[in-house]
Amino acid sequence: RYSLNIIFNRSLGALAMVWFAQLDTTSSYAGHVLPGLIVLGIGMGNIFAPGIASATYGVAPTDAGVASAMVNTMQQVGGSVGTALLSSIFASAVSSFAEGKAPSPQVAADAAMHGYTVVFWVAAGVFAFGAVVVGVLMRSIKVEVDAPAGPPGEPQLARS
Repeated sequence: RYSLNIIFNRSLGALAMVWFAQLDTTSSYAGHVLPGLIVLGIGMGNIFAPGIASATYGVAPTDAGVASAMVNTMQQVGGSVGTALLSSIFASAVSSFAEGKAPSPQVAADAAMHGYTVVFWVAAGVFAFGAVVVGVLMRSIKVEVDAPAGPPGEPQLARS
């Protein structure tokens, strides 16, 4: 169940990145940026709880604090490394686009849009790759709930 939730929400992240990759210098906020932000917000907002639950599933209660701390630490490190990597890809794409062109405000705007487009496609690929990895490697988690115990001394009914 958690794996399907994670796959779905990663797919929403990929969809939002593909949406953003379609932006150009004439795109409006309300018509072009906001819908992608809403989809991304829904996807990312719903991925953290199942992600933490899945990452800490099966951990001994005595190690739950350490496991939870490790998940949070890796989320922070992953966000930092991801931002640095995407920023480097952006800068490289902008430089490649502008190389050999006469400097002008239009070239600068087109180069920036090219950089963003490249980065959004890369981010969409990362989201999609993550969804495939979760789909292939993570098994669904079934939580079985024990029947509540009755008052002391009362016979318990056997479950079949």
